[in-house]
Amino acid sequence: MEAEGKFPNTIRLHLAFLLSHLFNMARKEWGMEALSNPVGLIRKPKLPQCRDKRLVGNEESRLLADIVIFAIETVMRQGEIMDLEWCHINWLDHTAYLPETKNESARLVPLSERAEEALQRQQVRATGQYDKVW
Repeated sequence: MEAEGKFPNTIRLHLAFLLSHLFNMARKEWGMEALSNPVGLIRKPKLPQCRDKRLVGNEESRLLADIVIFAIETVMRQGEIMDLEWCHINWLDHTAYLPETKNESARLVPLSERAEEALQRQQVRATGQYDKVW
């Protein structure tokens, strides 16, 4: 863990989501169409090369239960769920953005309260170390 108590990927996620959201809102809601999002140009912290987390106790059954709940609530395909990244979750709009689907087009998936609760439990398990949700 870093000195400030933030994992490198937590910082990356905050940059990707919070700052990107700010620039997107400025473009869409405030009419600043010429504004470009500089987040992609920012040097981000390097991520650790290996994982050191193993499932313990009943974590496996809880994880599987949350994936099943999420799949039922969103009607997303298995590949879409497994490719989902934290930066594609919009908590404010209660949506998940899928940049690439089986039909080769992007789509926005509404998130029910149960789907968001499953995501929140997964977010606690992931502790901000990984880009992928599941």
